[in-house]
Amino acid sequence: MIKNVLLDLDGTLLKMDNKAFIDYYFKLLCKKMAGYGYVPEELVKAIWLATMEVLKNDGTMTNRERFFLNFNELMKGKLHDTPENVEKTFDAFYEKEFDEAKVMVKRDGESHDFVKYLKDKGYNVIIATSPVFPLVAVKRRLSWIGFDEKDFSLVTTYENSCHSKPNPEYYKDILKGLDLNKDECLMVGNDLNDDIYPAKSVGMKTFYLDTYPIGDDEDYKGPRGNFKDLKVFLESDVH
Repeated sequence: MIKNVLLDLDGTLLKMDNKAFIDYYFKLLCKKMAGYGYVPEELVKAIWLATMEVLKNDGTMTNRERFFLNFNELMKGKLHDTPENVEKTFDAFYEKEFDEAKVMVKRDGESHDFVKYLKDKGYNVIIATSPVFPLVAVKRRLSWIGFDEKDFSLVTTYENSCHSKPNPEYYKDILKGLDLNKDECLMVGNDLNDDIYPAKSVGMKTFYLDTYPIGDDEDYKGPRGNFKDLKVFLESDVH
């Protein structure tokens, strides 16, 4: 029986086109950082490359540490402040300007109602978003659907994670950290390669929420659909 529901954020609870959202996010970030003297093209390239290293993190340090280790190296000679202050500048951006990105998210209340449904039914709800953002940014994204990180037993961020999607170790870390039985877990996401296949590989049940699908495959035969279909799937779970 399913007792724990893991939910992806971008493209799953947050109804949006991921590429359009990322483009807008970089536009906001570059505007912020240009005021400190950073060249947008250099900044975006360094962020992408440092994030790619986070995706390969081997568990020896947190994702935040891995990101800034690589970002600072890539920007050596181009940083306009100390590494410590650069981190604070990023956090300040996520605290304020990042909130403008909510215009890229469809806000119809359905995601909020679904999470409330899960909590009312007694499910242990986990936000299993790719941990490449700080808590302050994830808190912002959760606020767009009317929730806070305290509403969940775990919200993965780059401060509290040392692996990332699509590495199956990311899902194993959640199981171990919360002492969960894999057979009692359902991973819900809109990305077959990041959410569905790796969660399935560690023994979790999965549901492909395909409203904003990524990596869709006509050969995929697992449970899939919209929030209404997901409710039917959960209510049919009896063993």
